[in-house]
Amino acid sequence: SATIARTETHNAASFANHRIAQAQNLPNQRKRWVTTQDERSRDIHRQVNGTVKPIDEDFTVGGMLMSYPGDPRGGAKNVVNCRCVVVYLSDLDEISD
Repeated sequence: SATIARTETHNAASFANHRIAQAQNLPNQRKRWVTTQDERSRDIHRQVNGTVKPIDEDFTVGGMLMSYPGDPRGGAKNVVNCRCVVVYLSDLDEISD
């Protein structure tokens, strides 16, 4: 089904991005959970939106530990149709307002 394909593609891309970020081994690497801001987003995902963690620490999403959106440890309630992403940050990034 389209739901399965969309979910599995998102989960695989999130996993790959997480592994690539870990492999870069940059100074003070962090990750920020970013939730799509619309009426379809889960409340438990809105609650974690903007949370920043060290790259090797888990987010707590609806009581489940997840390294990234689509992490299978989050269970179906967190991964099916999820559209969240993680933004990876390090001390080498220049961020301006």
